[in-house]
This record gives sequence, C-alpha cells and structure tokens, in this order.
Amino acid sequence: MTMEKLSQRINAIPDVGTRRELQLILEKVYKVLGNVTLKAAAMAIGTTTTKIKSTADYYAMVQGVLVKKATTDDLITLTTASNCTNAKFNVTVFTINSSGTITNRAGTEGASLAAMKWPTIPEEEAVFGILIINPTGTGDFVGGTTALNSGTVLPGAVYINPMGAFSPSAIANL
Repeated sequence: MTMEKLSQRINAIPDVGTRRELQLILEKVYKVLGNVTLKAAAMAIGTTTTKIKSTADYYAMVQGVLVKKATTDDLITLTTASNCTNAKFNVTVFTINSSGTITNRAGTEGASLAAMKWPTIPEEEAVFGILIINPTGTGDFVGGTTALNSGTVLPGAVYINPMGAFSPSAIANL
C-alpha cells in the first residue's frame, strides 16, 4: 500500500486552521512510520562486558535513507544515564540517525516495568535496540562501569530488538 501524499489530502480541507492543525499532527505520524527497522541488530553483551554488541547486520529506513550498521563487537558504550538502583527497572533506547550514528536515550527508573518512564525518541531517528536493566543481585547498576553479566545485574539485563516503527509515547499521548 502506498501512502498518499499528505499535503494532497490536507489541502482538500476548506478550513485553513483545521488544515494547519491536521498537518502538524499527521506530519509526526508520517515521520515515525518512515523511520523503521527492517532487520534487527540482535544485540547482546559485548566482549567488553560493560558494552553491547550487534550480532547481525542492522538495516533501517531513516528519513528516506537506507541505513546499514554492520555486525560490530563493543558497538555501544553505556553512560551513567542508564544507571539503575537495585530492584528497580530502567530502560535505554538506542536510536540511529540517517548518518548511522547511534545515540543512547535513557529513561527514568521505576519500581516496576510499568512505572519506569521511556525516553523521548526524536522523530528523525529509528530505534536500533532497547536495553532494560533490573539489577536483582548485590547492588546498583552503573552504566559504562558495571558489567552487564555481573552479580549486580544478573539476570536483569534484557536486550530487545524491535522491528518496524516504534514510538513508546504514541499511546501515552493519545
């Protein structure tokens, strides 16, 4: 199915104010749908156990550009923004832009999966992968310092490799 040109349908609406409001809303929907993972990276713990690797080539469409990120060990270095207190949950979403640059976007920890807060995802980027941390071992998780397979975290590191378009705020903003 081909999406029809947005301006073509919007310009058929007679009221200028309504046209503008719909344009602003629907542009964001079109942008999110246009930034899509086509083949997941299959993230896993890197050889350097504080880092994340991709075990498969990643492909996405980002702002009309086909992006490939080759399989790479120690691809992502976590930052302290990914910190998580023992027994709590936190999420880090890795996004990729049309140049192939990956950015860490940390959420806010919560007492449960439902209570943690997702980060804002820029409409110009696709989701490369997601890491959920829930340290249930001997202490807190410190991004970039604590090994992802240490007694502090284990078994609380979950790697998610989403396919398609993804916006964690879409339902919350209805």
